[in-house]
Amino acid sequence: MPNPSGLCKCGCGARTTIAPATNAKRGHIRGEPVDYIRGHSSKKYLRTWDISSELPFCACGCSGRVTLSKITDSKRGRIQGEPNLFLRGHWNRPLLTCEKEDRGYDTLCCIWQGQIDQLGYPRREVPGFSTVLVHRQVYIAAHGEPPAGFHVHHLCEQRDCVRLEHLEAREKSAHLRSHYGITPEKYVAIHDAIRSGGESQAAMARRFGVSTVFIWRLRKALSS
Repeated sequence: MPNPSGLCKCGCGARTTIAPATNAKRGHIRGEPVDYIRGHSSKKYLRTWDISSELPFCACGCSGRVTLSKITDSKRGRIQGEPNLFLRGHWNRPLLTCEKEDRGYDTLCCIWQGQIDQLGYPRREVPGFSTVLVHRQVYIAAHGEPPAGFHVHHLCEQRDCVRLEHLEAREKSAHLRSHYGITPEKYVAIHDAIRSGGESQAAMARRFGVSTVFIWRLRKALSS
């Protein structure tokens, strides 16, 4: 049977080879594409996923979209032409417990459902550490450790969001300005006031026009 599209009829989307000879039993015509990639004529290779739909999200909860499997591997649950369950390297990551919510940003936020610290950031326990920042872990898993002096910033302004697309590395001073409107000069002045002591957190917050939580956070960072 002719195969003018040249695509494997199992639905995997891959191109077949050209028949080197005519074979009536297999339906091959010399010089024309064959019907199937070798081994794909079995029903177990029939596609169950609609190729016109959007690829699903990674099962680890990172909000990244998976790719189509290039091979069939029953041990890992892969079927050629079907979406993978995880992004590459994400299969051994702890599952992210989050719920997608509309928080007014361009795309849905992935709101962390686990532990939240006093500053509103998501945390979870990791062997060898007490707790770690989940959104920072998500960024590092995708892009690597941010450069020294850079923070992982939430573009959506939702501290409990762990969606990868909503995270970017920003220089420390730019990150502070985006959240608190603090100039580098004011930041240095606050640091000096904390180091000198003799003034309460509430008094410093009033003097510099910031929150007491911000002062507490800087004091904690300086003492660590």
